[in-house]
Amino acid sequence: MKNKLNGPFREPCVPNVILFGNWVFIDIIKDGDLETDGYTGREEGLTGTKYACGRGSCGACTVMVSKHDPVSKKIRHFSITACLVPICSLYGAAVTTVEGIGSIKTRLHPVQERIAKGHGTQCGFCTPGMVMSMYALLRNHLHPSEEQLMEAWEVGNLCRCTGYRSILESGKTFCMVSRWLYRARMTGTQELVFQDHLKSL
Repeated sequence: MKNKLNGPFREPCVPNVILFGNWVFIDIIKDGDLETDGYTGREEGLTGTKYACGRGSCGACTVMVSKHDPVSKKIRHFSITACLVPICSLYGAAVTTVEGIGSIKTRLHPVQERIAKGHGTQCGFCTPGMVMSMYALLRNHLHPSEEQLMEAWEVGNLCRCTGYRSILESGKTFCMVSRWLYRARMTGTQELVFQDHLKSL
């Protein structure tokens, strides 16, 4: 299970949660025990986080939680399966859903863009969870190792369509081993430019 929320459950649940960049004031009576994915979808209209298994096994509902660590004085980012975490347990946290990192209206985040260009989605139901697991990893490790990439996805992101290879290959473009090939050399249309060193082969 990916959930790494540690600390006391606060009673009563106070409205100190940031969702998608906005303070959220939670009705404790009505929504106090509502899971995070139910709250984001029903109350806030953010339907990118998908509800599938309801048991934290498939990862379709993955979101990123950011909390301040008072010991290290740093912001910690981690992915959680939102179907298992009550919204009230996220006291003092910032919750980022897939809508918060990029869209076709603004601009896709590089994770979204590379999964799309790498044909890493078919039905698309698991894609928001895959994107958010990768996004949380990149917030902590800008150029992760392939082992870190595998660990980020294998603990709870399932896909029944692609067979994972295209998803993993898209993710590997962020890894230290592969990044020399994918340096940010883009044209105006954001397509990868043919690499100069390949011309001499």
